[in-house]
Amino acid sequence: MSDRFEERLVSTLSVAGDLAPQPAGDLVAQLAVRRRRTRRRVRVTLAVAASVMIAGSAATALTFQGGFAEDTSVVAVPPVPDDLSGLVPPDLDTMPPAAADVWPEAVTTIPAAAAADGWRYRPVTALSATEVLLTAESSFEKAGRLEIYDTDKRDTTVLGTMPEPENVKGYYAQKVEAGPGHIAWYGTTPNDDRDWADLWVMPRDGGRATQAAVLTGDVARIERIGVTADHIVWSVRSGGVYRVPIAGGAPEKIAGSDGLKLYSWPWATGRANLMVNLETGEQRSPQGLSGLNDVTCSPEWCVGTLGQQHVVQRFDGTGRRTVPDDIRMTSTDISGRFLVSGFQILDMSNGHAAHVGAVGPQGVSGARGISSSPTSIWYWRAGKIDYRRVCPDAEGDSPSRICAMTEVGKATEYDLLNLDAVAPSE
Repeated sequence: MSDRFEERLVSTLSVAGDLAPQPAGDLVAQLAVRRRRTRRRVRVTLAVAASVMIAGSAATALTFQGGFAEDTSVVAVPPVPDDLSGLVPPDLDTMPPAAADVWPEAVTTIPAAAAADGWRYRPVTALSATEVLLTAESSFEKAGRLEIYDTDKRDTTVLGTMPEPENVKGYYAQKVEAGPGHIAWYGTTPNDDRDWADLWVMPRDGGRATQAAVLTGDVARIERIGVTADHIVWSVRSGGVYRVPIAGGAPEKIAGSDGLKLYSWPWATGRANLMVNLETGEQRSPQGLSGLNDVTCSPEWCVGTLGQQHVVQRFDGTGRRTVPDDIRMTSTDISGRFLVSGFQILDMSNGHAAHVGAVGPQGVSGARGISSSPTSIWYWRAGKIDYRRVCPDAEGDSPSRICAMTEVGKATEYDLLNLDAVAPSE
């Protein structure tokens, strides 16, 4: 889990959500204290005076001040009142304009499910300006197939199935990563206490998936993966980067990777935003950070605070600019030249900013792609969204009830922002 995603506003409540199909009744039951599957990628933050919790199903979670975040293993749900009438929609005047208005060439609509069998799509990342990698799920969070959707041709290509290992209970595929010649992913059994994982690989142009390794112990505590021409690489929560041949074999630790965590191959990060190229051994430290606090960097860009302002600049110290006031910095993440804070995205190279997600009467909903490296994809339910309020009876002696706002029906299409399709910086 990454600290950069864990920033929270004072007096806000963090809940889980994403754009996967899920029955409303199941959702309400799952909002009690429970172990959280690590596949889920979105955390949303609700700035509500009475700490009212709202979560969506069948597609979404709702937010006023949304923030994408890594998972926590347990989510505790406090008592919430029955009366949710005090909620007000977000003020669009305080948000940057919609992504479709700022980057119309990069926003498109894709189907939410496969036409052949109705399996639900979950976008992973962009493979190009027109190709989107998808997983297809037979049921909630049970990825069973990889496909590519071409936004120009408006059709999909099936790459192959995502098998499950035999005799492994509670198995779920996790993050997916596209490499130069292969696509890799890993799976875990997140609802037990085992340190266990496996690694899978499939040719990028499609074919049979093969299991490259089964891992146990600390090396199985995968945090992020990457794919080279001939290896799957990954970093673990305690630090250190490992690799295994695509053809299969025993894992080995990459020399010089002690304490490092993979950012996006070949780059790994260390203390004080040190960047290490694990192919060449090059080490780089960000420049021109004098006066900045709370700095987060990628290999190309950094973001930090200067007094009461947030600023961005290139890794070499050039190109500093102030983050616009309508970008509410509730979290920080860097994807290429784009800074992400909640459902707001800033092109750091030219200052253009936009918001993503569907804006409804209770907030903004949406999700990001599930690639291991920083994704190029954000997506949200297309068209008009209707909601209904669900407040089941309180359990036992507790007078409290867990209320939720759930979307009516399933999404038939998603609006999708592909940052790889955004025109080059001016």
